[in-house]
Amino acid sequence: DSVDMVGKMDRDFMSADWSHMLQDFELHLGSERNMIDQHFS
Repeated sequence: DSVDMVGKMDRDFMSADWSHMLQDFELHLGSERNMIDQHFS
């Protein structure tokens, strides 16, 4: 029972970490795009 709980917590942590990484990546892409837009405007 406790092992199942740990597995669920681990999965939740992994998915939260993954979505956080994706958000950081999208933010990074957004700022890169802004820099490019400013450069060519």
